[in-house]
Amino acid sequence: EFVRLTNLSQRANGKPGKKNEQPNPNQMSYGDAAKVTMVCTTVLWAKFLATLLTQGSKGFATGNRPPEDAKGGNDQNYGMTERMVSDSAKESEIRWKRIVQNDTENIPLGLVVMWGAL
Repeated sequence: EFVRLTNLSQRANGKPGKKNEQPNPNQMSYGDAAKVTMVCTTVLWAKFLATLLTQGSKGFATGNRPPEDAKGGNDQNYGMTERMVSDSAKESEIRWKRIVQNDTENIPLGLVVMWGAL
């Protein structure tokens, strides 16, 4: 019984259980899985960085940045004073803030699950 269970365990792990049996070529090795996880982590990090940069730039159009971020005569005051700002600029800034919030909630958890599965 023990020998049969050992053979089943070896087959499940991709190791040949009998002399004629070959390992499953479709099974991913630990090294391959680690490489894929590293690439996915890098892609998610780059995507998050691009999202942050885009969201940060949207605040300039609405004046919602701190005063020290003012550039090119565009007053920034956390959006505390009334100024003529288009509705589409406000909507765009709110949308990108929500996108960043979503990434902040989901990407870390996804990375923990991905790395934990190795």
